[in-house]
Amino acid sequence: CPAGSVPGVSDRPIDWRDRYRYPTVHFPSWSSSDPDRLVFVSNEGGSTQIWTTHLGTGDRRPVTDQRVGVEELVMSPDGTAVAWWSDDSGDGNGAWVSTSLTTGETRELLTGLDDGWSEGLAWSGPTVAVALTDGSAYRLYLGEPGGAGRLVHESSRPFGLGREWETTPGGLSTDGSLLCLRHSDDGDMLHFGLRVLDLESGEVLDNLVDPGLSVRVGSWSPRAGDQRLALVDERDGIDRPSLWHPVTGRRDLL
Repeated sequence: CPAGSVPGVSDRPIDWRDRYRYPTVHFPSWSSSDPDRLVFVSNEGGSTQIWTTHLGTGDRRPVTDQRVGVEELVMSPDGTAVAWWSDDSGDGNGAWVSTSLTTGETRELLTGLDDGWSEGLAWSGPTVAVALTDGSAYRLYLGEPGGAGRLVHESSRPFGLGREWETTPGGLSTDGSLLCLRHSDDGDMLHFGLRVLDLESGEVLDNLVDPGLSVRVGSWSPRAGDQRLALVDERDGIDRPSLWHPVTGRRDLL
């Protein structure tokens, strides 16, 4: 088609350098309690920071102004705050903090924890779970936002919440009663197993390991009381989704 003949398409010459000049907006997160309020990572202000926008009011503004930028976030279940990994030096060593989307106040997500490297975060209802490592030990803490972190598990073998290279859902169940850990007790760092704990009793409900194969957590069912967990496994040679019922031990391949 001749230049300018397609409605809505500019005939301005394309500069290949624009692909590096235009801002990047990552996929947003939102809360089911306030689906109009979104948080996302963007470099539209010149550095990679957390931004928020409200679909109803059109409000759009940065949330953080971290010196080395921010890449990881988890929105609070009620949509009023966002947790993010605070790393002042850029080497990955830091802590999880929380910023209110109404007042802008930033505070420690759980108090009393030493800085370390993140191994995952889960936030469901009033419960926060944080996994950290100092390079020699891996620790899991539980608590309420803004309260003291309580050490509930420690190991010299790698473990964490969600997937190993990104902060993802899959740690705490929607009702906050169950917790899924990825662990290397029966495998290695390339082939983690999954273990589900009942937080009230401390009982291990199920332990899922595919020897020599990967099994990765996806997300808990969003419906409270539905304790199924979506997974990705490679039992038949390629990555496929499956549903895990840790309370009964059943797994359904999809």
